[in-house]
Amino acid sequence: MKTVHSLRLFFVIGLLVFAATLHAQDASAQQRVAREESTRRSVIDQASAYLLANSASSYAPSSPGDSDLGEQLMLTRRERYRAFQIYADFNEYWTNNAGLTQNNPVSDWLMAPQFGLNYTPQIASNLYGEFTVREQLFRYASNTQLDFNSTDTGAGLIYVVRQLGDLSVFGRYHFTLLTDPGMGSSTYNQQTLKFGVQKPFVLSRAHMIYVGSSAEINLAGSPGYALKNTFDFFTGYQAALTRNINASLYYRISLFNYTQGGRDDLNQNASFGLSWVITDWFSINSVASFGFNSSNTENNNYWVFMVGSGVSAQFKF
Repeated sequence: MKTVHSLRLFFVIGLLVFAATLHAQDASAQQRVAREESTRRSVIDQASAYLLANSASSYAPSSPGDSDLGEQLMLTRRERYRAFQIYADFNEYWTNNAGLTQNNPVSDWLMAPQFGLNYTPQIASNLYGEFTVREQLFRYASNTQLDFNSTDTGAGLIYVVRQLGDLSVFGRYHFTLLTDPGMGSSTYNQQTLKFGVQKPFVLSRAHMIYVGSSAEINLAGSPGYALKNTFDFFTGYQAALTRNINASLYYRISLFNYTQGGRDDLNQNASFGLSWVITDWFSINSVASFGFNSSNTENNNYWVFMVGSGVSAQFKF
């Protein structure tokens, strides 16, 4: 049981680290959100595959001599917890609405490579720290005026309530900086505090469901018209189709409460992903995502479709 708890814990922490960073520049918000979700899913898929492949019962198979020998408990090596994770990936997408416009949308191709570092040290039995640094580039094939770079840093705490089936609560500080492609000037920055709760439901060795909710409160940033408070509800489903191929479904609904102008948006995103885990550190991923935004202000209602694929590498130590 300790091994299963540890494997579940790896899943929970991996999920929380990547679910805790949904920030965006208003002009490219949906593309960036979809990219972050596909990255998060890639990590979840690999963690889920690891969980499903290693969470088999620790008891030996039944045999005619069990009544004479008693329970036969097999000794399995416990995986060492690895707090550091370095990752890098490269993905390319096609989108039907590069500018997120309500009228006359323009399609385009988008490249979104990224690399980063996560550190999740164990502070106490069920308490973990979380530190994140990430750099991501967004490059459009035709609409190059939309190109930008994104730097994200953050730190927080994760507490896992094992008595409630690995329900987790988290809180973190997050800073997002968007710059022009040459990194010469800042176009957007925001500091936030985010709090949330999340619960995985392991249905069997082959699939699991998770649900969660979070609130992200603006502290400071600029420009003022783009700053917002965000309230999320999300749910997802993970399935191991084979030993190396995983599928995922994801849905998120968010309320964007902008701090200026009286603007409120209801944003929804639904996606489907596949991951082919070639080794424990390298995978090939694909994703299709639909996004819908409904606003109480003019010209901010739109829908967007994205489909793409890429490769991911991660190293834990």
